[in-house]
Amino acid sequence: MPGRGCQHGSDHGHRLRPSRDSLIVSPHGTRVVVATMPVDFRKGHDGLAAVMQEELGLDPYSGVACVFRSRSGDRIKVLL
Repeated sequence: MPGRGCQHGSDHGHRLRPSRDSLIVSPHGTRVVVATMPVDFRKGHDGLAAVMQEELGLDPYSGVACVFRSRSGDRIKVLL
């Protein structure tokens, strides 16, 4: 895969094309919530589930996909 193992998202001029093996497909009708405030990325899935429940008022086990971003804005974590 082009760019694999490269740092800082460099693809060395190659266009990355998604394949069937590189996509996560959610069922039709899945609700996606994007948290607008950055979170501490040292939190694991339990900590992010607590953020979903306590700060966003969402049930982490309801099937809602929640997207969190790092403080620097260069990474995301998704809870499904």
